[in-house]
Amino acid sequence: MIHITSDQIENIVTRLASEIKRDYPDQKFVLLGVLNGAYQFTSDLSKHFSENVILDFTQLKSYDGTKTTKEVKMILPPRAPIAGNTIIVIEDIVDSGFSMKWLKGELTNMGAKEVRICTLLNKQARRQVDITADYIGTEIDDEFVVGYGMDYNGYYRTLPDIRSLTEEEIENGKPM
Repeated sequence: MIHITSDQIENIVTRLASEIKRDYPDQKFVLLGVLNGAYQFTSDLSKHFSENVILDFTQLKSYDGTKTTKEVKMILPPRAPIAGNTIIVIEDIVDSGFSMKWLKGELTNMGAKEVRICTLLNKQARRQVDITADYIGTEIDDEFVVGYGMDYNGYYRTLPDIRSLTEEEIENGKPM
């Protein structure tokens, strides 16, 4: 079932870019996309900024299927200069909050001047730690979603919209 259309996503991305530009009108900062889920969101969002922005990626692992392991590992560290810079983390979905809380702490320990979180989707109902996104695309209910970069067992990332998976699809681990 389509949950958020590609047109709705485009409107969300444009609004979020405007909010970030409002807060950082002429300031240089780093857009740090979290792979793999936020690759499309980061790409689309980055098109709204000028040459004052450094674009980079990091990769974390904290999920096994649909469940969080509560243990976060950095698979790919950022290559952009972190120390002394404002970092805006671009995430596909803030769910339990473990990954974002951990990453914010790591970036702060690396000397970031400021760390802000921009998420396409916020799933507050599943939050298990105290972390709040600074820029929120939209709130979603406690359902498993895929598409627009988000996956289930590697499938669905290339969908142009965001869809909910049924319990049967999750149990079977098969594509729609």
